[in-house]
Order: sequence, then C-alpha cells, then structure tokens
Amino acid sequence: MTKPSEKTDVAASRSRKEEKTQTGLGRVVGSKWHYVLVLVFAALLGVGIWSRPDQVMVGDDYAFHVARLQSAAQAWRNGQILPQVDPEALGGFGYAYNLFYGPLVTYVAAGLEFVIGSWPIVINLILVLCLMGAGFMMCYAMTRVTKNRMLALLIAVIYMASPYLLNNIYSRMALGEVTAAVAAPILLLGLYQLTTHERHAARSLAVAAALLILSHSLSAMIFALMAAVYVLINIDKVFNVRCIWRMILAVVVALGLTAFFTAPLIEARLEGNYGVFDQEYAEAYFGANPQSVNDHRVWPQQLVTLDYASGEYGVALGVMAMIGILGFWFAWRTIEDRGERRFVTSLYIIGMLAIVGMLPLLNWQYLPNVFWNIQFPWRLMMIAMTAFSVVAGYTIFALVRRMSVEKQAVWAIVAGVLAVYVVTPVIMPNDDRHLEDFSEAEEDLATVGFQAEYAPVGLLCAAGDEEDVEKGYACSLERIREELKTRGTKLGVLEGQVKTSKAIKDGLNLEFDVRNTGERAAVVELPLIWYPGYRARMDGVELVSGQSEDDGLVTVVVPAGTEGTVQVRYELTKPTELGLMISAGTVGLGVVWVMISGVYDWYKRRKQKEVDSLIDSVWEAMTENESLDDGGAEAAVNKPKKRAAKRKAENVLPEPPEPEVPGLMPNEGAGGGAKRSSGRKTKPAASKKKADVEQEKGAEKSATKKTTTRKTTARVKSVKAKEESSEAQDEVKPRVTKVKAGSKKEV
Repeated sequence: MTKPSEKTDVAASRSRKEEKTQTGLGRVVGSKWHYVLVLVFAALLGVGIWSRPDQVMVGDDYAFHVARLQSAAQAWRNGQILPQVDPEALGGFGYAYNLFYGPLVTYVAAGLEFVIGSWPIVINLILVLCLMGAGFMMCYAMTRVTKNRMLALLIAVIYMASPYLLNNIYSRMALGEVTAAVAAPILLLGLYQLTTHERHAARSLAVAAALLILSHSLSAMIFALMAAVYVLINIDKVFNVRCIWRMILAVVVALGLTAFFTAPLIEARLEGNYGVFDQEYAEAYFGANPQSVNDHRVWPQQLVTLDYASGEYGVALGVMAMIGILGFWFAWRTIEDRGERRFVTSLYIIGMLAIVGMLPLLNWQYLPNVFWNIQFPWRLMMIAMTAFSVVAGYTIFALVRRMSVEKQAVWAIVAGVLAVYVVTPVIMPNDDRHLEDFSEAEEDLATVGFQAEYAPVGLLCAAGDEEDVEKGYACSLERIREELKTRGTKLGVLEGQVKTSKAIKDGLNLEFDVRNTGERAAVVELPLIWYPGYRARMDGVELVSGQSEDDGLVTVVVPAGTEGTVQVRYELTKPTELGLMISAGTVGLGVVWVMISGVYDWYKRRKQKEVDSLIDSVWEAMTENESLDDGGAEAAVNKPKKRAAKRKAENVLPEPPEPEVPGLMPNEGAGGGAKRSSGRKTKPAASKKKADVEQEKGAEKSATKKTTTRKTTARVKSVKAKEESSEAQDEVKPRVTKVKAGSKKEV
C-alpha cells in the first residue's frame, strides 16, 4: 500500500468537512449524487416505455412474458404456496411457467399488481425498473471497484445505453435477458474482489449467481462461461486456498438460495417427459442443433452498424463500445492501480472472445452439444455489452483523468448525454411498439412460448413424424391447442368400468364423485396437464396419480369396488419442500453472515472515522501553525533587512576607498600628509558578512524552535525557513561600492 499524498489527504479532509456540514437529504444527495444521475439517465432511456404507461410494449417475446408475469399472481390466488403452475393458461389445463423459467420477476410483478391493480402499468413499470436497476447496480459495482464516482457514472450510462440492452427492451421484449442485466454488474464486482483478495468476493459471486439463475437460465449459463474465462486469465491470482474456498462457498450459497427453484426443476426432469428436456424435440423445434446455431451467426458489418432507425441495430456494438475497443490500449497506462488494470484488461480479452464466438470464424458443430442450447450465437453480446461498457468508460475517462474533479464531472455528464443521444431513434415513443388492447396478448399463440416447450411431449409435435416436421416452426403451438380443444374439459375414463359425476373445477383443484363397479382398478383422466405436485385423495385415502401416455394429462387410479368423492389438489412435493427449507436456511444463515459482516465493517468504519478525525485535527493544526510560522519566518527574514536599512541610513556601511595616487603612502592624502580617519570605526566587509550570517542563523533557529512540538509540521517549516533564509541572505549581503575610475591627480 502506498502512502496517500498530502494533497489527497487535504482533499479527503475537505470532503469530510463538507459532509459534516450537510444534514438530512443534503448529505445523502451530496454523497450519492452519481446514483441520482444514473436514475435520471435511466428515465431518459426509458421514455419510450413510460410515455404510454397503459399500453404494453410489444416485441418478439412479449406475449410469452406477459402471460408469465401474470402466472404467479394467478397461482397465488388459486392457493399455491409456491407459484409454479398458472391455473388459467391453455383454457384451464394449466401451464408451468415458473417451474422451468426463472420466477423472480413474476413475484415482483404479482406484488405490484396487488398494489396498482393494472397489468399494463405493472409490466411497463417492470421494464423501467429493470433498466434503472441495471444502471444502478453497475454504478454501485464500479464505485466499489474504481473509487471514482465520475467514472462509475460514465460506465453505468454507457451500460444502459448499449444497443443490445435497448434492443431487448424495445424490439425483442426479452424480459429474461433484461432482468439478467441487473445481476451482471454484481458478477463483475465479485470477480474483481476475487482477484484482489477482498473479503466480500464470495458474497458478491453468490448473489450474482442466484439472481442470474432466478432470472434467465440461458443468461446464467452465458455468464458462468464468462466467469470461467476470467478465472483462467487470472489463474495466478486465484489459484490459492483462500480464493478457491471463496469460489466453492459462492457456489454452495448460490445453490442454497435457488434450491426452491432448482429442486422441483430436477424432479420434473426425472419424473416427466417435457419438450424442454427432450433432445430430439429440442433439436427439431427448439433450435438446439449446430446447423441452426451456425445459421444465426453474425457478420462483421452488423456489429459496427450505426443505423439505429432501421431496426437492424440488435447486435450492434455501439459507438461507445467501439471507442473502447479502439482506444483502450492508448488509455491502458493511465490506469494507475494494478488491480484495476488487470481487471479491465481481462474484460477486454473476454469481450473480444465473445465477438469471435458470434462471427462465422467459429464452427459450433465442433463444440459440445451443451453449448447448442444457447440457440443464437448473438446472445454472447450479453458478455460483450457488459465487458466493453467498462472498457469504454475507462478509455473515455482517460482523456479527463488529469482534470479537476469539477471538470471530470462535467465531462462525464457530457459523455453520458452523447451516449443517450446516439440511441435516440431507439428510445423515442412509437405507436407501432405498443399494444392498445391488452386482451389481444392472451390470444397470441406465443403466450406459451414459441415451442410450448414446458408441456409434455405427448401434446407436442413428434420429432420423428414427417407430417409434424413439415408444419415447421409453429407446429407445437398449433398441435397443443388443437389437441386440448378436441379433448375438452370433461373427465375421461382410460381403463375400467367407472362412473364419474358432479365434477367441480376451481383452477388446479378438482373434485368429483366416482364409483368403480368393476373387478379391477380404473384409470380416470383429468383435464389438467400433469406436473409433479398433483395429489388425489378419496375419503382421506391417498390415490395413485400420474400422467397419461398419449397426452401427458393427470390420471387418477380408482381401486376396484370403491365409491366416494375424489379431491385433486396441486401441492408441494417432497423435493420442493426440501428445496424451500434449504433456501430458507440459506437465507437465514446469509442474514446472520451479513449482520456479522456489518458489525465488523461498522467497527472498521468507526476506527477509520477516528483516524480521519485525527487527520483532520492534524491538518487544522498544520494550517494554523503555518499561518503563525509564516509571520514568524517573515519577521526573521525581514529583521536583517531592517538592520541593513538602518545601517545604511546611519552611513554605517564602509565608505569607498580613496583612489591610489602614485608616490604616496596608502594613508596619505593628495596633499602629502597622512589622511585621518573619519572618526567612526567601521568593520571590515568580511567581519560584517559573518555577523550578518550569524544573525540570520539565530533568527532561523528561533523560527524553527517554535515548531518542535509537532514532528510533521517541523519538516514543512524547516524546509520553508531554509528556503526563505537563503533568499534573505542573498539580499542582505554587504554591498561593494564601485568606484568610478577618475582622472589621476597630479602631484
């Protein structure tokens, strides 16, 4: 650690004094002004959303996300403790959005809908909050990394103004990736803390991983790849016991926080046969094959396009990112902190690798098939966008790094305004991007996704059926609706001789009377898509439930010779209950962890505050003593000057010697007699110079003696007194009178 300079200490002391003089809101805004500006820029970038709050944004994925956001609220109203299956989807058959897709944002939407009561306003508010959250978290992370508010503000604005992020909002309405953009900056902070060996690295990595998993699984996989590459680049910094332990701890905590979601997901993978897990179906209709992935690679001209008005900006890097790519190596040496320099350089390398992965240079056929699930190589723009936002911020800030703080703030705001201005064609309100009638979203086939991959394979297109393959991309949507419409909502008997009556359906809860008069068990099929969690009971006795082979609907086995009322409910399974307990326990331990860390940090801040107060008092004393010492030193320097002036006034200075006359003795005048003395004794010039020097030294010693009480002030005053004394010494040197050469007197 290098010792801070005196200039830095003075600036810090002045900043602390200013914060002390502020109170209430003034203190908060005074120290957090860059966060306020981030929210202002986010509001500007979201003008195309909130300008029409009662009209939902439309895009490629809008219908799916509109239906998904409503699923949690509808599931809670139907009595589900953990909202997993939407009871109103697919005509009441149910569809498990939150069982397969990150459910975090749906919980927030359900809470906002309970307060606001309007789904269009809630959905638009979710988009604006995600944009603000992305900028706010990037500003927070970069403030922790750079310790510079202007630089953090600049990076946050560049991040929010990234064309890819705005494309996900205004064109694709890809809410999953937009939500993941909120968690990405926390991952950057955790990676930086990991390589700089800071204490909170595990906490940051765990929170980031949990948020990514609960937001968008594909984004979580992409950023996991980014983290792995970052660790490999910095293997010399992280290959030690402490860093390895922190990485393991982060993974364990992240799994614990997301167990309530991952545990039932694993259960569905093991017990059911759904399109999202079927390899043949995924390759045929989900685009998870090398040919489809290669077909969606990006050409170089698409990355550098600046035509944001044509709609072809979705995979553009943006002006700011290109400035960072081209100018980073010129600004690289201006990054003084080695940890920051390594961090930004690593992000630059990762961003360039992401670009290579998007270009036709890479053949995805030779990669493991797990990477094919990314579907579109341009999804790697998530990595490039995040990495180059930081790189561009450092590159632009290098131009103003040597300026004053006030000028840095001005230029950071100007650069942010330019970043927003460049993407103005994207963010301006447009009637074509809004849905006036909200009910039209429910009629869109894409409400259950483009492939309805969360339904059983029996309801979907068969990958080996030529007729289904010929129908193309929307085959699954057409078939699932036709099958369910043809099937109807009545109870069906698949096996045995059984009679059903008085069926009452309330969402996912179903009750009916049954009578099995046969000699063997009967199988009744219910108008519900089967997901793990359905349980059937008859007069308090639990019955066997499962799924039908053809359509994947819920079935109940009625024993032979029984009669009674069957009640079917969607409840928590054992793995789900276990996952909830693990998540609750992890949250509890996390709260204790945060509290202990908070107490420890508070203690450190208290000690630091005492040190800061001591530094402030020292600087105050130094300033006060310097003002006094300046007067004393000035008097000590001026004293020889005054004495010299007094002697000059009294003609004490030695008189000029008489010109020598040939033939006379040195003490004889022109008249031949001995020249008398003037009557006043004068010291020789050398003796007088010596006395003056001694007087100056005495004055210097007396001036230095006053500052011996403080060691720090003594150094400053000693150097200053020496410099001033040397100048005074030059001024008070005895003057040598020059005698003009006159005409010689003749004897």
